[in-house]
Amino acid sequence: MVKTKSTDGIKTLIESQRSNNYTLKIGFTNDTITKITEVIKSIGYDDFEEVIVRAAYNFSSNEFDFIENLNYQYGKFTSFQRSLSLNPDTVNYLETNYNKIRNSSDTQRAIYRMSIVGIIDDYVIDYVGSFIEVRFKAKSESEYLNNFKTYLKRYLGNQSTDIWIKKVSNNVETSILKKVLYTLISFIEDEISDKRKRSIDYMQQLCELGFEQGEKVFRENIIYYFTSKYARVDYLPKDTDSGRFESVAIVKKYLEYISKPPDGLGGEIDNAKHLRGACANLRITMTKENASIDLLTAYSLFALEAKESDNLTSALERPLVSQAIELYRKGFRGLMRNENESWQSIKDLLKIFNEKY
Repeated sequence: MVKTKSTDGIKTLIESQRSNNYTLKIGFTNDTITKITEVIKSIGYDDFEEVIVRAAYNFSSNEFDFIENLNYQYGKFTSFQRSLSLNPDTVNYLETNYNKIRNSSDTQRAIYRMSIVGIIDDYVIDYVGSFIEVRFKAKSESEYLNNFKTYLKRYLGNQSTDIWIKKVSNNVETSILKKVLYTLISFIEDEISDKRKRSIDYMQQLCELGFEQGEKVFRENIIYYFTSKYARVDYLPKDTDSGRFESVAIVKKYLEYISKPPDGLGGEIDNAKHLRGACANLRITMTKENASIDLLTAYSLFALEAKESDNLTSALERPLVSQAIELYRKGFRGLMRNENESWQSIKDLLKIFNEKY
């Protein structure tokens, strides 16, 4: 294993301009866990080991979780015969150093992010030696910005990409490396993490639906999510520019498809299921709210979940109907804020929407 030691880092080497090309070996971890272990041992816990710190860190999202998890993991390590009683100085030390811990996942994540923006050109992971060898060279500010821009365009349109590029320039850091990396981290937190949360929320919704209505309904929704004909490239993704464009015309078009599908196949219920699956699929990848998707989702939920025998009270008892009502309201509010839509076109859509439902 590579022993961690103090040496010039990537930023220092690039700014030193001592060479055109650099190679650096980075250990999977740093020595913060070792230091934390020694501090806790020094206050009377001779049996305390690094594995306790690693386990506590793996299940923590902040320094407060970390201290709580340390106590639990230590109890588990000692078969719950002992617990930690930390003095204020030790607690302060742990809170201060929590964010300095770097495990293998942290290291690989950081290196991948640096490769995205071209700070690192290439890297090799040595699992036997427990280190990563990185290769890099100094580049101009425009090269770092262009690499970041190329990455952003995998997920965003031109306008949204330009907004994020401006955030790089407005960042208070003096180093272009930090400016780009901090903006990248913000983007991942704001955009990528949100998509993952929407994916998890949708899967949870399907599980609840399956629990309520049975395995057949659960399996059916999974199938339509992955195979919906309206999720194909030439349908909703193209018409909405992958969720970036919304309009009254889009909603009208797909409401018409419920009874008159372009392929001539399937009844109204089947086409509503296709529409629901396509909207769910697209919603997870969208980078902003979309009124058209909200309204089409609302309609498909009304069509599939509401019953003729329902009154308002019984309908609202079903979570998906309540969700449809909320999306209906949000969708029309969204269209009203759209400067490209006239009030008359929205009223016409409202009439068509309500008559169909």
